[in-house]
Amino acid sequence: MNAPAHAAAPEVAKFFFGWFIVALCFFEMAIVVGMGAYSFSFFVIPIAHEFGGSRAAISIALSIQAVALAISFTLVGYLGQLLGAKKILVAAPLGNAICFFFLSRLSSLAMLYWFNLLLGVFITGGSVVPVSILISHWFVRRRGTALGICLVGVATGAFISSQALHWIIQSHGWRAGYLLAAIVSIALPLPLGLILVEHPADMGLLADGDGPAEAKPADGDDKAVPTPNGSWSGLPLIDALRTRAFGLLCASTALHFVALQGVLGHLVPMVLSGHYVGRIAALALGLTVGLSAAGRIGFGYLSDFYSKKLMYAAAMFAVAGGIAMLFGIGRWAICLTLFIAFFGIGTGGSELLPVMLVGEYFGPAAMGPLVGLVFGISLLIGSIGPFITGKLYDLTMTYWDAYLGLFVIAALGAIAVLGMSKPSAGTASMPFGGM
Repeated sequence: MNAPAHAAAPEVAKFFFGWFIVALCFFEMAIVVGMGAYSFSFFVIPIAHEFGGSRAAISIALSIQAVALAISFTLVGYLGQLLGAKKILVAAPLGNAICFFFLSRLSSLAMLYWFNLLLGVFITGGSVVPVSILISHWFVRRRGTALGICLVGVATGAFISSQALHWIIQSHGWRAGYLLAAIVSIALPLPLGLILVEHPADMGLLADGDGPAEAKPADGDDKAVPTPNGSWSGLPLIDALRTRAFGLLCASTALHFVALQGVLGHLVPMVLSGHYVGRIAALALGLTVGLSAAGRIGFGYLSDFYSKKLMYAAAMFAVAGGIAMLFGIGRWAICLTLFIAFFGIGTGGSELLPVMLVGEYFGPAAMGPLVGLVFGISLLIGSIGPFITGKLYDLTMTYWDAYLGLFVIAALGAIAVLGMSKPSAGTASMPFGGM
């Protein structure tokens, strides 16, 4: 039998626009969070010299920013769900630019405190909360990979901005540093406003680029999230809050942040206590933060194919294993290397996977407020980590008890994850998911 003279040419797969969304979110997190949240330390000494304040007085501004950040997570999650993530993501760098501009005109410590409070609110607007809402619209099967790439923007932005700010502050002063941050931030809202699209259905697409959205969303909601099976939209916020799974997710994430902040807040003196020089201690901190980017991408990719719960537990156990390596610092050189590898990679996964679990267990219906609550609660509780670590050191003049306590906390967080189970269809009507 002869082949047809004009065989149909195979359809060439088009590049999915969702990856442009991922690229824009990468830059959003690099500039708004990476530069916004990690630049403060460059300004402490020069501002203290100019205004004659103590470093403790200057550092109060960072504490105010951290509290504003934690409290704002829930509000930003709710607004992102109500107004759309795009509006939040466009407003965040604009707000950062305004704050940085007025900080470049700083005239008092009170002004420093007020604008760092506002900066904490706007940083939340470019954080994982609105980004996860937007990514959940565009990706289902590849959501972990997409969100992992976005989160790498934080480490990238922190690294690049640290080099740029160090140079310009040394060359032109700290006011020029704040002005540079304002200029970089103000460049972002326009492309975001022009290119970002809230839903793939607005372009006639389905999530993951599966094809044109042929069916009109149900109930007259033209902004409904299209999913491959077109079914479950998720639990309402109140019902999700009553589930056992949400309680365990908050507990595990809070325990992770206690361990994370307890270690990172004292990592340099911990390494120095092992008889390493300051250069090695600084390198250990940099490599640990850098490897967290690999953890975000790696665990994000794996979560697209394997159980997100097991991936989260594995990341938490990696964090606990890294802390265990601290016991050997000063005795065996390999322990510091293993700490950097386990703790860095595990931390990256542990910051990504709570978002993935919210999407899988509770659906998109209230994803923004739920993610905001998980991270807001966890950041507030996690802030006690550095204090507990420092207090244990003051009592014993060694970090050994702190290592033990932080190891137990991280391990308990992993165990709490393993106790999670996806709410069933009837859970919504049962107080606390039948606890």
